Amino acid sequence: MKITNKYSLPEEIFRAINEEETKRDPNRLSATELCIPTRMLILKRRYDEQLEEDASERLWRLFGKMIHKVLEEYGELTEQKVTREIDGITISGVMDVIRETQVDDYKVTSVWSYLFDPEGKQEWIEQLNIYRWLLQGIFNIKELKIHLILRDWMKSKAETDEEYPKIPFITLDLPIMDNIEEIIKQKVKKYLDNREKGDNDIEMCSDEERWRRPTIYAVMKKGRQRAVKLCNTKEDAEEMLKNDKNYYIEARPGMDIRCERYCIVRDICKQKREVI
Repeated sequence: MKITNKYSLPEEIFRAINEEETKRDPNRLSATELCIPTRMLILKRRYDEQLEEDASERLWRLFGKMIHKVLEEYGELTEQKVTREIDGITISGVMDVIRETQVDDYKVTSVWSYLFDPEGKQEWIEQLNIYRWLLQGIFNIKELKIHLILRDWMKSKAETDEEYPKIPFITLDLPIMDNIEEIIKQKVKKYLDNREKGDNDIEMCSDEERWRRPTIYAVMKKGRQRAVKLCNTKEDAEEMLKNDKNYYIEARPGMDIRCERYCIVRDICKQKREVI
């Protein structure tokens, strides 16, 4: 992938971001790759040399690397790599910290990511459970913890909003998935079934994989800025308007957040062009 520097970041920052990536073995998948949509994975690998991303979009990833360097020097960061084969595909994972019966992972993320999934994003849960599966026979892992460093945390909101994190750091205990091996097999099968298909024939991403946010209908009251009620259908919103002319409806269009903002193959993906 070509990394551009449209905003003229300092040379040392650009070099740190623009590290050369090794060519991927088609019969090898990382735990992280298993947790992203199959369509995104295949298209990214297929067009890697043609894809472009600006260095500015990787600044938070660089910040994550900096955090890992600090933890490596002052903590118990191990970044131990483990592999295991299933159905002809080698699965690999690099664990941040392994503590006898516990795996810890550190992520730099937004407050919104936490507030939207306060129990942990499904991709995080699957990733750490894949780590646990990789470590079977080596460690008896009973606990999975993810530590979130919240990059856009605001003290003013923490002081006024009870649901807002009190500090820019959250630790989540993630659930153990007893069926993780079956899930891995399903993901591997999906990858194998689709990797030789043409671009337009690769299985489309699900609403969940696209981070689909549906259209909602806000019932508003004249003279008031915040919605009185948020409704999933226009019919439900219209029920509130029947007896009071001071109300009106404000449609808030849905979006596929990953497709619009975060998918690296969004410019070449047929599905993105069709749904956005």
